[in-house]
Amino acid sequence: MNNQKIKYQSIINKIAILTAAFSIQIAAFQITYAQTEPKPQLFEGMIGNAPVVMELTTNTDNTVTGRYFYTKHILDIALDGMKLADGHIQLGENQNYGDDKRFDMELHPDHDGLRGEWHGHDVKHPKNIAITLTPIPKKAHQSVFHLSSDSTEYDQIRLAKLSLHQQNITHFGDYDLQWWLEPISQVSFFRVVKGYPAETLTRINTALTTRQWQEVNSYFACQLGGARNAGGDYEVTVTPRFMNNKVLSSSVMSSYYCGGAHPDFSDSPINLDVKTGKELQLEDVLWVGKTKQITLKRDANGQLTDFDYATHILGPWINQTMTKLYPNEVGSDNKKDDDCDYRDPELWQFPAFYFTPTGLHLSAYFARVARACDDPDWAIVPWKTVNQHQGVLHLNLP
Repeated sequence: MNNQKIKYQSIINKIAILTAAFSIQIAAFQITYAQTEPKPQLFEGMIGNAPVVMELTTNTDNTVTGRYFYTKHILDIALDGMKLADGHIQLGENQNYGDDKRFDMELHPDHDGLRGEWHGHDVKHPKNIAITLTPIPKKAHQSVFHLSSDSTEYDQIRLAKLSLHQQNITHFGDYDLQWWLEPISQVSFFRVVKGYPAETLTRINTALTTRQWQEVNSYFACQLGGARNAGGDYEVTVTPRFMNNKVLSSSVMSSYYCGGAHPDFSDSPINLDVKTGKELQLEDVLWVGKTKQITLKRDANGQLTDFDYATHILGPWINQTMTKLYPNEVGSDNKKDDDCDYRDPELWQFPAFYFTPTGLHLSAYFARVARACDDPDWAIVPWKTVNQHQGVLHLNLP
C-alpha cells in the first residue's frame, strides 16, 4: 500500500493543478510545515521607494525561508537565511542550494514590523537601501481565488493585483467561447458565452475562471522553484474537447521546468457537470467495481486517500479493455525495444480523463524514462462500453 501511495502521489504531482510542490522552495516549506507547522508572517512595505509584499517563515532551528515580490514586477524572489539571537534576520536572495551563504538584506524587529537594509549582491559596493515592513492582518484580503490548500494569503494578494485581458471569440460546435489572457503568465482560458442558459453559463464560467487563476498561481510557483538556478518556465495550452447539455470537458496541457532535474509535461483536464458546475471525478462517469457506485474519498486538494479500487479493480479493468479494443497499440511480446508497451495494469491505475464525441479518453502514466509513451491519443473507451459501467451520476453519454 505504501508503494502504491508513493506512486499515486508522484502521478498527482504531475497531473494535478500545478501547485507550489513543483518548486524546491515550496517543497522545503511543506516539509517544514509537516514537521513543526510554523506559521508564515506576511508583510507589506517598501524597499527604497518600491512597494513590496513579503512572506517569512521562521523555523524551530531559527532558519528563515520566504519570498517577496515588488508590486511593479509581481515575480517572486526566493529568500533564505537565519534569525539571530538578538532577533535580527539575515536573508539571501535566489541562492542555489549548497552554495556559500550570502546576505542581501538584514532586518530587525521594529514594533510589530521589521526594518533594515537591502545590500544587494555586490559585497564590495553595498547599496544600503532602507527597508520598512509592516504586518498584514490575517484575512485582510478575501480568499476570492480558490487555490490549493497549501497556498497562502500571499498568493491571494498577488493574484488580486493582476487582471485578465479579453481576447478573441472562437466557436466549438454550438458553443461560443470567449478567451481571456493573464499577460504575465500568458495563461489563456475560455469562458462559454453562448450555447447554455444564463444560469448554466454562470456556474460553468465560475469554475473555468477558478481554474485559470489556479494555473496562473502555478506559473508563479514554478517561477519561484526556478529562481535558484536556471529560472522557471511554465506554459499552458487549453484545448476544448467536448460539450453538451450534461458535461463540459477540456484538456489543460502544461509544459514546465520549475528548477528540478528535467523539464516535464502533463495534461490535467477540467471536466464539469453542467447541471451543478462542479468538477467531475472518474467514478462519477465510470464505475467498474462489482459493488454499488460510490464517491471515493479524497483530501482537500482532491487527491485520493484510498487506493484499493484504483489498484485492484480500475487499473486491471482499463488494461483489459484497452487490450481488447486496441491490441496492436497496447503491445505484444514481439514489440521492438523502442515501442511503447501498455500491458502493465499499473500504467492505468490513476488515469486523467476527458470526454470526446466517440468515448472517454483515459491516460496511461509512464515514468520519465518512457515519457514519450505517456497519454496516447488512441486510448478511448467507446460510449457504449462506458454506459455499460455507469458511474455515480448515470450520465448516459454522449
